[in-house]
Amino acid sequence: MTTVLLDTHVLQWWSAEPERLSDAATDVIAGADELAVAGISWYELAWLAAHERITVTIPISSWLARLAEGVRTVGITPAIAHTAVALPSTFPGDPADRLIYATAVECGWSLVSKDRRLRDHPYPREVTIW
Repeated sequence: MTTVLLDTHVLQWWSAEPERLSDAATDVIAGADELAVAGISWYELAWLAAHERITVTIPISSWLARLAEGVRTVGITPAIAHTAVALPSTFPGDPADRLIYATAVECGWSLVSKDRRLRDHPYPREVTIW
């Protein structure tokens, strides 16, 4: 079974603006048996909607529930937390980015992300797809 982890912006684009996804991202998402997100992505999306950084036309809780349908949520485990803090100092310092990346590493999945800061860090293996 192929599972891919979606970065926060990829989940939002996949649901509302799929034309913003690269061809490779679209192909990987379409070919996956399962889509997953790190739990922190739900907070990021709720924050973005609440602060009008993204447009949501229904109540935020309803919008999040719709997005969550058919998407596996992975919470923070001790191993994910350890990997997130053990990333090299050159890795972006944003805790959400570290947790999302660490989730992909610990679960053995690819991470679909446009974020070049994440894509430029092949630690401890190549993880990202764009």
